[in-house]
Amino acid sequence: MPEPIRAVDADDINNPVTYSFVSGTRADYAHYFSIDERTGVVTQTAPISRGDTDKVILLVQAQEMTSGVAIPGRFSVATLTVHVTAVNSHDPVLELTGRVGFVEENAPVGTVVRTDRDESAPGMRITAYDPDLP
Repeated sequence: MPEPIRAVDADDINNPVTYSFVSGTRADYAHYFSIDERTGVVTQTAPISRGDTDKVILLVQAQEMTSGVAIPGRFSVATLTVHVTAVNSHDPVLELTGRVGFVEENAPVGTVVRTDRDESAPGMRITAYDPDLP
């Protein structure tokens, strides 16, 4: 179960509290996140790319209510920082300079594998890269 944002009223009157967003560091924060006004549970509502932002800062308000009406001046605002973590979504890619390699029989350990039987041919090169990395 998700952990809700929770407001605590220090007086003896236990009026209900409603939760809402006041603002966010992205103008479109409400497209990506919602908050249940009764439980305070924050939910992601649309995919967000780490390429667009590494975090979203939301200002959350807890408003004390009585008979379904907000009590003027009885609210509190807190900052919630949502970090957008990267996902490794691509396999590494291997690039080879050739599909066949050659080495002489009984060659010493450490002999370079060649792309051609000719000893002057360049050594076989294998390059690996990860498309998830810049």
